[in-house]
Amino acid sequence: NRTTEKDGLLRMNAVTIGDSFAFVTFPGELFDTISEGVAAGSPFKSTMLIGYSNGHIGYLPSAYAFEYTSYETDITRFAAGTGEIVRDQYITMLNELKEG
Repeated sequence: NRTTEKDGLLRMNAVTIGDSFAFVTFPGELFDTISEGVAAGSPFKSTMLIGYSNGHIGYLPSAYAFEYTSYETDITRFAAGTGEIVRDQYITMLNELKEG
């Protein structure tokens, strides 16, 4: 069974240092296309993603990854598309922090 929106909350944090550096935390492992998307969409000059923080909830694959059988997509608790939702929410959080 995959996690649905009704299953609970996912702790997401974003912190800035000055006007040019930000970092976000995720309690597991983001697939590279998700983390690269966060960095590319960030309004900060440098954005660092820190995984395995605030607990561990497993892998967060991209929707594309679900097209192929892999260890990570077989064991993840997340449904296809969740990674992109998380990516977009991080970008929203970072933009809100930048606007101050």
